[in-house]
Amino acid sequence: MLSIAVAFAALVPSLLAEEEAAAAQANPELEAAKKRWPEAEARLFAIDVRALISFGKFDEAEKKIAALPDRTGTKYWAARLEVANNLHRRGQREECMKIYDAFFKAFPKPPKDIRAFYNDASRTYGSLLVGDQKYDKAAERYESLLTGLEDDEWCDLACDTADLYLKLVDETQDKK
Repeated sequence: MLSIAVAFAALVPSLLAEEEAAAAQANPELEAAKKRWPEAEARLFAIDVRALISFGKFDEAEKKIAALPDRTGTKYWAARLEVANNLHRRGQREECMKIYDAFFKAFPKPPKDIRAFYNDASRTYGSLLVGDQKYDKAAERYESLLTGLEDDEWCDLACDTADLYLKLVDETQDKK
């Protein structure tokens, strides 16, 4: 049993070194993507922050976000939503919801440079609201997305929205 523990302890540093090497190799590709698609700068910055968080470098990710000169732009908010998603995965739901609430207050409509990201965030936020049994707010969030979606995405979200409205009807009948 002791030999397994020793082997595992020896393996962990090499796994971490491999992760760090992979992260270092990913950076040149990220830089090339930024040059090729400058309009995707906000989304690529968020991906970079997500990578730092996934390697457990929370402080480094927060410093990178804090270094942004504009705390109102889409680049800042895309990164903050990556932090929110991580907080949710770690069970810090209240902090996560604060970030989402602030984001949707700042951007009631989707900004052009992060439209797809905004739609994903709306779906995630709606799911979080459903988890908190705030069906009215979740339905509102989903409904606001329906105008910008096509075909299968629209159909899926329309069904989810209809389900929420049915839950609201059930809640209303239960109160009577």
